[in-house]
Amino acid sequence: MPRFNISADDAQGPLVVGIDIGSGGTRAAVYDVSGREVGTRHHKEAHSFTVADDGTSTIDADLVVQEIRAALTVVLDGDLPGEVRGIGFDTFASSLVAVDAAGAAITPCITYADTRCHAQVDALATALDVEDLHERTGARLHSSYTAPRLTWLRETHPEVFARTERFMALGEYVAFKLLGTPALGTASAAWSGMIDRRTGEYIPELLEAVGVDVSMMGEA
Repeated sequence: MPRFNISADDAQGPLVVGIDIGSGGTRAAVYDVSGREVGTRHHKEAHSFTVADDGTSTIDADLVVQEIRAALTVVLDGDLPGEVRGIGFDTFASSLVAVDAAGAAITPCITYADTRCHAQVDALATALDVEDLHERTGARLHSSYTAPRLTWLRETHPEVFARTERFMALGEYVAFKLLGTPALGTASAAWSGMIDRRTGEYIPELLEAVGVDVSMMGEA
């Protein structure tokens, strides 16, 4: 049976750190050149979504950034059996954070489980060709995706919408805070449900329908 966890003495560099931001917490672990987890160099910062009967499902994006910092401090503490050459992370899919001109989050991170935009899903479905959108994006109009959330935010929180400089996915926001660059992965962009799979660009009709300029969205 293959071993997926090895002692620090058996580890071979270079090393990488993997970070997983899930619904139950932020986890970090160190892996050696063969992809095996190194000893006890793993750590989890537990969290949970804020939920409510109205369909709310959110988490504080800055809390997640703090959790990553804390987890990295633990797993990188002390002598390592090699040089760390890379750090990678993933997040739960389909998330949205509104960010102002100063780079501050002005909304919590809205998660895939948030259903407050169900009415906007229905409204967009009557205004757009849903079958064509499905073929182009690979996603149905659904409360888990970004377009109806943007519409919901514009209609229910116009003052927040007006202050927003950029709408980011959680991973994009984390990269911005930790690296200074709001980097958006291709898969994360696709999970918005707004990217044309043939061109890799945002669909103009969707942007127009939700009232957002493409400059406010991350580069896919």
